[in-house]
Parts: sequence; structure tokens; C-alpha cells
Amino acid sequence: MSALSSNVTIRAPRRCGHCRKSGHNIITCNVLSQYINVLFHSTMEKVQEDVLENRNGYLFESWVIELDPNDLKYIVWRITKTYHLYEPTDSLNIVFEYFDSLKIGYFCPKNRKVRSYFKVYREVLIDVANNANGVHLDNFLKNILN
Repeated sequence: MSALSSNVTIRAPRRCGHCRKSGHNIITCNVLSQYINVLFHSTMEKVQEDVLENRNGYLFESWVIELDPNDLKYIVWRITKTYHLYEPTDSLNIVFEYFDSLKIGYFCPKNRKVRSYFKVYREVLIDVANNANGVHLDNFLKNILN
């Protein structure tokens, strides 16, 4: 019987994947939870700053794209309230669509594209109604490019 017990290995207690302390895991880590909250609030500040400066989302999006992959993962965890791992492009879409759904003045790239197409379509309708031979559309496109 003693020969069997000598072959049993006793494993060390599991450690947190974030702070490497034993007694909890990454899901219940208080240090990581505080970090995620700070990161999420700084993300909220960035999107509000972008809206106030009227940058059309480009400032916020460039900040999110430049985030560390782990930080992006943590923001997605906070938004989805799950610990699922997503592909980087899916994570970006989740973040952009979440902040678009808050209705604070930020529009995700997909919605901005639809709005731009609608504006061009409206200018074409004005051109046709006034028989202006493309003058309104030409002026509109020049204003966008400048």
C-alpha cells in the first residue's frame, strides 16, 4: 500500500493567471477587476472626448486599435459580461457597436458608411430635381474631400 501512495503527486494550488497569487483565479481576481473598471472608464472618456471634439469616431477608433490585445480582451469581457475569447476583428466590432448603441453621438464605421451613402443619394436627388447636371453633387463631394 505504501508503494501506491509514494507515486501520488500533490499538485500545488492553482494560481491566478493575472497576478500569480494562489487562492483565486483570473475570473475572481480583484486586482484584474479593478484594472478592467479603470480601462473601461478610460474608454468611455476617449469616446466622449471624440464626440466633443467632433472627430467622427476616428480618434476613438485609432485609440482602440492601438490597444494591447489583452486590454482589448478585457474591454470585451466587460461589455459582454462573459470570459469568451474573440478574434481581434470581432473584438473591435463588439467594442465599436457597443459604444454606438449607447447613443452618445458616436457612430460605428458601418453606420457612418450608410450615412455617407444616404447623404450622397440625397444630393443626387436634389441635382435631378433641379436639373443641375451634377453641380450639387460635385460641390458636395468637393466639400467632403477638403
